[in-house]
Amino acid sequence: MRGILKNDAYFAEKLTKSDDEVVHYEELIEKVRAARGENDRGVQNGYGILASIYFNRINLIYTSGKRDGEIDKAYNDLLRYYVKTWEPDNSYFELIKVLSLAILLNINSESEDMASLIKFLKDSNYQDYLVDLLVNFIDKEYDNSYPNFKWSTTYETLKDVAESENKENAIALLKSYLESQWYNIHKECAWYDSHKSTKTTYYGYWSFESGAIVKVLGLDDSSLKNQLYYPYDLVHRDGE
Repeated sequence: MRGILKNDAYFAEKLTKSDDEVVHYEELIEKVRAARGENDRGVQNGYGILASIYFNRINLIYTSGKRDGEIDKAYNDLLRYYVKTWEPDNSYFELIKVLSLAILLNINSESEDMASLIKFLKDSNYQDYLVDLLVNFIDKEYDNSYPNFKWSTTYETLKDVAESENKENAIALLKSYLESQWYNIHKECAWYDSHKSTKTTYYGYWSFESGAIVKVLGLDDSSLKNQLYYPYDLVHRDGE
């Protein structure tokens, strides 16, 4: 188990519940889609629910450390539903997570769903420094020249990391970001402090964008191996 804030029994129960939710909503949505068509509002709302379930499911799988082999499928399912409902004003944090996981799971623009997401970003003229940096790693033809952030106070430290004068300084900045900034940056997110809740809404806390940045920049992350929020195993899943 990679998460230290809950025990094995907690994650086993949450994964079983997630299994049941996926089956329930996928069957329900398929029935409604067959009766009313793809563009039905209920179907579209259902796709959004399933995307949310899969966002949490990926965290659960990785945090539990028990079913790592399911992460790729969970991500592909997440991406499939995410692109069906994506809009430019959707959650920035979710977009960064989707792109970061794509890098960590070696998803490129040959994926039909990823190609669709990239097209949506281009067509909407979505301008953000970090989005451009991540997408350019996935699709080398994507323009990554935009110098600013869509949300100026969120991930600015990662620009300092990416533009650092050397790799040693870059990893030091990333380590500081993880230790003193990352968690508080997300204090407005629904999952913030969820480990303290009595409603079992904790799925694990992971800075997937930090792992993606390490891969993009080719950094030595050995000093981050035991950092609380850093997904070290996912960065090195291919034995790198």
